[in-house]
This record gives sequence, structure tokens and C-alpha cells, in this order.
Amino acid sequence: MKPFKLALCLCVLMVTPVMTAQRPPDPKVEIYIPAGMEKIIQIEATRDESEPTITKYNIKRIVGPEVNKVTILNLIVGPEGKIDHEFRYTTSRVSDPANVAWASMIKADRLILIVERVETKDGEWVLDADDVMADPKAVVERGKDALPHARFVKRE
Repeated sequence: MKPFKLALCLCVLMVTPVMTAQRPPDPKVEIYIPAGMEKIIQIEATRDESEPTITKYNIKRIVGPEVNKVTILNLIVGPEGKIDHEFRYTTSRVSDPANVAWASMIKADRLILIVERVETKDGEWVLDADDVMADPKAVVERGKDALPHARFVKRE
């Protein structure tokens, strides 16, 4: 009888971990337009789900033909009411869509959009306060109640 050799074949299965992007919970979206300005500007925010690794909102500004410029304050508020990101921008391309986006790993509980100023051909709508800019901390704590009414400053 001939001895036989047993060949042992080891197969190694390489498993490459696949990162599955877990979609974070949607933050609460709050849009604040001071009393007086709401007749000439409206804002809509919709979630853009095209890229799972970022949280992105498309911002649509609905304005009349008399509007030339808009100043908006964006606040991204994390856990415990802490403002994680604050950015203010002024645009003269008022009808163009805008975006607000952040990495999905950032935990955001609220996205707050505040219209601070609207410029028209006849003048501008501003916050009726000593400082014509919104107080971000007060808005996070008290919401729209923290915003003064708007007043119209006629162009001379």
C-alpha cells in the first residue's frame, strides 16, 4: 500500500469592512422672519438626501422683485443648546438657491435661519434695535420672541 499525502488547503477569507453611513436624525428646522419683513420674503428649507455623509438643506428664498439684498444668520445648535456653528451672509442673488451643510458626524439638534436685513430699491428692513443684528444666544434660548420687530429705513 502506497502512503498518500493529504494536502491541506487553507482558504483565508478577507473581509473588508464596509462603512455604512448612518443618517443622523434630522435637526429641528426653525425659520425666523421678524414681523414686518414677512410680507416681502419667505424661506423654505428642505433636506437634500443625495449624499449620506453630510447633512444638507436646500434653502429657497421667495422674494418679490423689489428685493435687492438679504442678510441671513444661520445657527447650527448641538446638544444642550450649544451653538456649534454660526455664520451670517449677505447676498444680492436673492432668488438663487442656497445650501447649508455639515458633516453627518456632527450632532445637530436645531438649524435656525434668521432673516436680519432685507434691502429694497426704496430702503431697507432692519431689526428695530440698537444693534441691527440678532443675538444668537437669545434666539437659541427664547426663539422668535428674542427678535425685535423689523422697521423700514427709507433710502434718502
